[in-house]
Amino acid sequence: MVSAVEASSSKRSGKSELPSLKPSNIVALDCEMVGCGPKGRRSALARCSIVSYEGEILYDGFVKPMMPITDYRTKWSGIRPKDMVGATPVIEARRVILKHLK
Repeated sequence: MVSAVEASSSKRSGKSELPSLKPSNIVALDCEMVGCGPKGRRSALARCSIVSYEGEILYDGFVKPMMPITDYRTKWSGIRPKDMVGATPVIEARRVILKHLK
């Protein structure tokens, strides 16, 4: 990590210490959550979408939470009970999602 002093001195010297962002390193991530537990108060991932800088879909899938869903929050999430049929278990989905974020 670069400190504020190092960043300030590199600006004066014209050398950048910070890594440059490249479009190939940039993704957008969107998550839809459902409620689990009593009254659906515990949020859990139910859908994850990742797109590249160029708009290529890298991942888009429904994710089955570990806990039973008690509130689908359909009005906001768009998730319905039928979407969870065949959904990827959260442990498996996490492994795939993290590969796209490294």
